[in-house]
Amino acid sequence: MVDAFLDSASMPPAPRTKLDYQKYLLHFAGAFKDDEMVIFEDPSSRQEVNTWRNAWKNLPRQFDYAATVATVFQNWAVDEGPIAQHHCHKLRKVYKVNRADILWTPPIAICWTPGPRIGSAG
Repeated sequence: MVDAFLDSASMPPAPRTKLDYQKYLLHFAGAFKDDEMVIFEDPSSRQEVNTWRNAWKNLPRQFDYAATVATVFQNWAVDEGPIAQHHCHKLRKVYKVNRADILWTPPIAICWTPGPRIGSAG
């Protein structure tokens, strides 16, 4: 089933993203190789997917990305018909980012200082 997704038009077009999806989905396929797709229709499969993605528990971005890829794959499986539903929507995210120090550097902050607007009278 993973091979069908990897060959489908649902794969992201960017080459790097394709490689990332392939990496996670091949790992996913290996973890669930003895199971039929219908296991993902069972609510307990959510815990199985969380256990699978714990392979990246010390790498928060990869942990979250694994969940995203698994969910995208399962959404595709629902759309294509092999399964009727799945229970991996909105898996908990752990990666937190604060880029305020990057985004609001002084040159950018100057753009946001109050002043007359172009075309205004004052």
